[in-house]
Amino acid sequence: MIGIPQTITGKDTVGGIAKIIAPAIILFILGLLMYGSYSIGMSRVVYFVNGLSKPYKINIKGKEYALQPNHYHAIKVGEGRFEYTIREEELKIKPQTITIKTPFLTRMFLKRLFIVNPDTAAVLLWEKIYYAEKPGDAPPTEYKFYNNSNFYVLPKIDYAFIPYPESVSLPDNKIIAKTRISLPAAEGVHPLIQMKQIEAKMGKESAIEKAKTHLLRDPENADSYLQYLLTAMEGKAYIELASSGLSHRPILVEWHRMYQNAKEKYEPQYDLEPEYRSLLEADPENPALQYLLGRVVTDQIEAVGLFQKSVSGAKPLKRGYYAMAMHYLNSAQFEMSVATMRKMMESFPCDLIDRALYFEILAGAKKYDDLISEYQGELKKNPNDLSVILSISFILITQGKVKEADNALGGWFVKHDDLIPSEARREVQTIYDIEKAYLTGDLETWSAMIDKNPTPERAFDLAITRGNMEDAKAALEKMEEKHSNIYLLLYIAMKKANREDDARKYLGKACEILRKEIWEERRVADCLEGIKAPDPTQICSLTFAPRQKIYILIALGMAYPEQRKIYFDMARKLNTNKSFPHLFFESILAKISPQIIPQ
Repeated sequence: MIGIPQTITGKDTVGGIAKIIAPAIILFILGLLMYGSYSIGMSRVVYFVNGLSKPYKINIKGKEYALQPNHYHAIKVGEGRFEYTIREEELKIKPQTITIKTPFLTRMFLKRLFIVNPDTAAVLLWEKIYYAEKPGDAPPTEYKFYNNSNFYVLPKIDYAFIPYPESVSLPDNKIIAKTRISLPAAEGVHPLIQMKQIEAKMGKESAIEKAKTHLLRDPENADSYLQYLLTAMEGKAYIELASSGLSHRPILVEWHRMYQNAKEKYEPQYDLEPEYRSLLEADPENPALQYLLGRVVTDQIEAVGLFQKSVSGAKPLKRGYYAMAMHYLNSAQFEMSVATMRKMMESFPCDLIDRALYFEILAGAKKYDDLISEYQGELKKNPNDLSVILSISFILITQGKVKEADNALGGWFVKHDDLIPSEARREVQTIYDIEKAYLTGDLETWSAMIDKNPTPERAFDLAITRGNMEDAKAALEKMEEKHSNIYLLLYIAMKKANREDDARKYLGKACEILRKEIWEERRVADCLEGIKAPDPTQICSLTFAPRQKIYILIALGMAYPEQRKIYFDMARKLNTNKSFPHLFFESILAKISPQIIPQ
């Protein structure tokens, strides 16, 4: 019997298992996604940022956290609604409710950054930079600011509140973009710079609102914001704003200083002296009031006495030291000025403006080694800062150490070859070589380099040095910024060239600008134009921005030949900065006598 093949029927085991496993895997993956989304939601990290210069505490869900000045604190709060409260009532921050919510199923794939700024005073900087094999191939950095809100939700950020890495891996030599969010204040960016950046990017009104927020929340640390608003607001509105802080006790010195400056600028007819004399009479031992009266009295002997009192008690005033240092600097008492600044810096924290004055005083006192040491300290903090190595190099040139200066700058270029494109390096080298030629007195090389690399400012300097007044006038017309010193310099040069009509014209323009400043500048303007007779001794004791006084003294010497010796003697002592127009001033101070300059 022949066997007949038979088909055996039954279950497809492999197919059956696949049908079971596939849904199981899907369910498992979904389970992981759901668990991951749940976990992320329950442990959501929120960055709480303090934008003020003082600490405060925040309460979230019954737990208190300390927020340090100009810093962030990462806190796990979970998604959903939560309320935060601020303990410090003087900050005037009301309780706020924040809702953090992302889609459950896509939560694991959505990279979101949540930032809460309870005080609404912080400036947040978003940047996108590009890494490339060759720095010159990288597109320009993109940036924007986040401002005037208490809650921000940002898309994926590569680096949150940490620095960019110096380098990253670049597959196939491609250009890679990386994003970052930072708190500029935490990285030492001066508030004035922050306000200017916001103004440029977001408009003046946005910057004004930011500055006002700081005044409201942190009036004790509002110095820079008051300074910014003095330039950004209308006079009457600013005086009203500054006046709101005058009754605060203890006295807020910077509010009074800015109020005084605004009154001087916008209401020059108003006499501040009786107002502050009355305040001091009511509290005669108050160092803040002693200093503030010293700022507005016209008797310089009394002013200096008041400044000295403000630093003589158990609680010396920082601003008093600053005023004394400026007085000594303006009187060419450089050693006294250095000692006063050092005493101030030993007792008080100092900002960039304080250190800038200290550096200028050290230069005036010819303490070049001390100055280089200070700059080297700055370079250790910021090794990539080209301006610092340039400053060190220029000081070395001033000391006659030209080769050391060349090596210092050249070494910096070698060490930072990847940071600065070749075109930018050539431009920096040109600036360095032009300044080096002037500092070493090589006017022939200086002139030739300016002829090859002209700008309106350089052309003006060269024309003044050559005595070519028509070229100086032409260069002046092309200059964007024309301050009083430019016009005073042109007045002096015109007097030297016996061009009386032009001299009067530019003196008038200088005085027009000076009259917009405070009483010292207005007094000088009146003297220069013959409205008031100058007292040389009193004029020489007045305090100005350090180099401005030389322009003023030489201009007065030109206008009043019978008093010239007094003005020129002081100007000669102050003319220690070797940069332009040092040599031009030297030619005036050394060679021109009263008989040579026709009046």
